[in-house]
This record gives sequence, C-alpha cells and structure tokens, in this order.
Amino acid sequence: MRDDVGPGEQVNNRITLCLRPSFLLVVSAVLITTASVRFWNKSGAVRWSYGCDFKGHDMLTLRVPNWDCGRQCVNNAACTHFTNTLYTCILKRNVRGSRAINSPSTDCGFIVGRSRQSEHVINDFLHNDVL
Repeated sequence: MRDDVGPGEQVNNRITLCLRPSFLLVVSAVLITTASVRFWNKSGAVRWSYGCDFKGHDMLTLRVPNWDCGRQCVNNAACTHFTNTLYTCILKRNVRGSRAINSPSTDCGFIVGRSRQSEHVINDFLHNDVL
C-alpha cells in the first residue's frame, strides 16, 4: 500500500481487490452452467445423439426400431431431422435448423446438408464414426 493515501482509501482498495475475484467466480459459474455441449455421433450423412429432441416440425410418425430412424429420414427426401424412442420414429422438416433440447426419453438426429443444422454443429463435437 502507498503511504500517501488515507486509511479510508486503503480500505476501499482492499474491498475492490476482494470483490474482483468473487465477481469472476460468479460469472464463470454462470457460464459453465448455461453452456452445454451435445456429442453428435455420425453414420454417413446422419448425425444423432442420445437424450435429445427437436421440438415441433413433425412430418411423419413411423413404427420402426430406434436404430432405423436415421435411415428412414435419409430415405425421405423431405426429412431434415428426426426424433425417436424405442419403436417410434418421428420424421421432421425444418430447413432453418434448431437446437436440440435435452429429453432423457428420446434420441434425435439430423441429415447433414438438408438444413442449416450443420451451422449449429460447428459449436458441438462430432465423434464415433459408425458405419
């Protein structure tokens, strides 16, 4: 501390120094809890993930096993996205793309190049080449 400052100013400087790290911790905690990363598995043009859903834009509901839903979407030229459960596959059309939301009871995916969805994937990670 400098000697030419009064006692009140020294106290204010100490408070300011103590508050700065606390403020940074709070901001960091908020950023960490609001950021989420979805891991997209890939199989050809299909990107899919566990525990997610693309809300709305339903086009067609099929009764097929969950592992076949991506192929059903690829085979339907109008399909851009899909959501599936064990034996229900919901084909969707949303050329603008959308963020996948967390949904523990469903899985979801999209077809690369059929919507702007691939722009959103830049911030997510792709892994697990499954052919």
